[in-house]
Amino acid sequence: MAAAAAAASEPPATSDAGGGSSGGTSSAAGVVLSLRAPALVVVLVGLPGAGKSTLTAALARDLPTAVGCRVVTVCVDEVQEEVAREGGDAAGHAAAADDGSAPWVDAPAWHAARGAALRSVACALDEVVAEAPPLAIIVDDNAYYHSMRKPYASLARGGGYAYAEVELVVPPETAAERNDARPPPARVPPDVISRMARRLEHVVVADVGDDGAHGGRLGIAVDATLPPEEVARRVVDELSAPRAWLPLPPLPPDDAAAVAAARAATRDSVLHHADLTLRACVGAAVAAGAWVIHGEGAHTSITTH
Repeated sequence: MAAAAAAASEPPATSDAGGGSSGGTSSAAGVVLSLRAPALVVVLVGLPGAGKSTLTAALARDLPTAVGCRVVTVCVDEVQEEVAREGGDAAGHAAAADDGSAPWVDAPAWHAARGAALRSVACALDEVVAEAPPLAIIVDDNAYYHSMRKPYASLARGGGYAYAEVELVVPPETAAERNDARPPPARVPPDVISRMARRLEHVVVADVGDDGAHGGRLGIAVDATLPPEEVARRVVDELSAPRAWLPLPPLPPDDAAAVAAARAATRDSVLHHADLTLRACVGAAVAAGAWVIHGEGAHTSITTH
């Protein structure tokens, strides 16, 4: 994968039988219904074999009845396959593994697929009409880095929509067993699961109040070793609660300025590091007698022996 490895955080506490990570489904009492967003973007997070595709199908089936909403699903794996088919070798589609499992893709195809999936979500949000039934968009993805989820949250925040992350928590061994039971074309190489498990940045389980005065997204974690129908029930309960449909507020001006400053600092830090590295390389070459420096300042020239 193109993204760098990140330190894994501790697995989040999962929802209990009482109705979720926040201690039960909220009633509509006291909710300012006018704050209900016309759309909710839900990003699924979890290892291959955690049950994300099974949950996606259950949400597409059950949410319309539970919430009275329309549902659009975006499967990143399917988008990735489509990108590979359309681009052929140019899309960077790798060869199948020796065990016949699904081919993995290199960085260009991976980034192309993620961009295409994000555009699909953006297009669905562009079609949202205030007078129509609300829309739930389910993004079926592993999304094991926070950075993979952030673009979807930004889309939701920019349009005044609601946003939630749902992690299906499962031990790597269980995910590997489920993966082994799949037919070869749908199987992920075993080392991919172990690598994702080490790098997975868990969803931050966060509840939001029912009064609209929340400052962040809804984070949900569910024990995915439970039967699929129970996993689906718990997630539907969470996403049916009024708090799940509260729009993400815009970033305060101070926060926006801080984000811009942090990005500038990161950029300057990278340039500074590159400058120091280059200086060290030049110094080492000169010390070894490979290069000779003549003059100074604007009149400096370098020759080799």
